[in-house]
Amino acid sequence: MKYKELKVLVSALLVGDNKITSNEAELKSLLMLAFNDIASRAQSLRLMTKSMNKEVLRGSVGDYLTRYPELPENDESELDMDKDLCFAAARFIASYVSKNKPAVHVEEGEKMIRLFNGKVNSMIESIQVDEEGNGYVAS
Repeated sequence: MKYKELKVLVSALLVGDNKITSNEAELKSLLMLAFNDIASRAQSLRLMTKSMNKEVLRGSVGDYLTRYPELPENDESELDMDKDLCFAAARFIASYVSKNKPAVHVEEGEKMIRLFNGKVNSMIESIQVDEEGNGYVAS
């Protein structure tokens, strides 16, 4: 998912509620907060690494590590998170901004993480991570 798509999605989730900030620094701070929360709890394939060259958030499955996600540089940047988890990030950002239904957004984001972790746990044995920290399914 591209950064601009995330911004559109968060805006759509907040229709009839508080508006998302147009300040890029504030929005990226909210994204960093959401990414950190997600990476702390989700088995993100994209963030799995064996490399100590990246800033490590925590240990992961087996001898893998979970690195911190990088923030996007511009609207066209791909988010540094598995696509399913980008939707959870949108929900968490909406929860930070929402006046009317923050709990709904948190619940939906947490549900997305649980579903994602269930999918990953069912296939974790077939995962390989290259030296660059890129996760892929071994064939």
